[in-house]
Amino acid sequence: MAFGKQDNRFYNGNPNVKMSGAQQPYTLEQVQSIVKFTKDPCEFIDNCVKVVSIDKGIVPFHLYPYQKRIIDAVHHNRFTICKLFRQSGKSTVIAAYCLWFGIFNANKDIVILANKLSAAKELFGRIEMMYEMLPDYVKPGVKEYNKTSMVLENGSRISCAATSASAIRGRSISLCICDEFAFLPTSIAQEFVTSTFPALSSSSQSKLVLISTPYGLNHFYKIWHESEQGINNFVHVEGKWQEIHADDDWFETQSKLLGDPVKVAQELECVTGDTIVRIKNKRTGRVECIPIGELYERMENVEENMVKHG
Repeated sequence: MAFGKQDNRFYNGNPNVKMSGAQQPYTLEQVQSIVKFTKDPCEFIDNCVKVVSIDKGIVPFHLYPYQKRIIDAVHHNRFTICKLFRQSGKSTVIAAYCLWFGIFNANKDIVILANKLSAAKELFGRIEMMYEMLPDYVKPGVKEYNKTSMVLENGSRISCAATSASAIRGRSISLCICDEFAFLPTSIAQEFVTSTFPALSSSSQSKLVLISTPYGLNHFYKIWHESEQGINNFVHVEGKWQEIHADDDWFETQSKLLGDPVKVAQELECVTGDTIVRIKNKRTGRVECIPIGELYERMENVEENMVKHG
């Protein structure tokens, strides 16, 4: 290659980013692998995707059982809500699925939303890092590649934004990921639900994934609770910290760091509707132990009566 001349096989000269139209030779074994990857995202992730480990550097991304449950639920259903514990790798697994979805489906619009734009960019950055570390034979060329979006040569687009009522307005979204949905301010979450759910429901194939660590009895808990009861169309998936950490040392360390028992219950144990909580009536001083789901229903009834009686 002549001095100063850019290699047209790579996007902007980046040797880890293949230019759209770049030629790629294949062996028979690679073709057979691609056929398997097309049908099974877990097979693709386990064999091709790498992540950065704080302790070990770049390592293959081998899925835990609960991560496979998440992918299976998202892959086979249109509406999925995932409740995961602190440091569960939830963002990493959903990033890997987005990459698979974009590579093996043509002309799809995939959007990553988070409670803050910086968080959305961080998650999108993981997708780009995964893409750059893929084996060449499964790495598609790109037409566009920047800090907030990438367009693959098959016409699929992956982008990121902050969650809002207008985040995906006017777009034909094929896969929408809402990360840390529980941490959205209630007003923004309600506006997003009102503007987005009907649009996604009008399609027969669009997917919506809400994924978060729990954060009180809010909009995320409401959707999760109604999913458990079969009231809405969401399939719910939960991960337990014991599926990663075999002993109690990790839990004890994290509990000390969090300090507050309520935060421990939310962020590590992912309290469910059957979890017993103690509540105290400020007026009477009476203490009562009830399932958290029942407490939520009581709160709903109070709000409903307030609306009826104005």
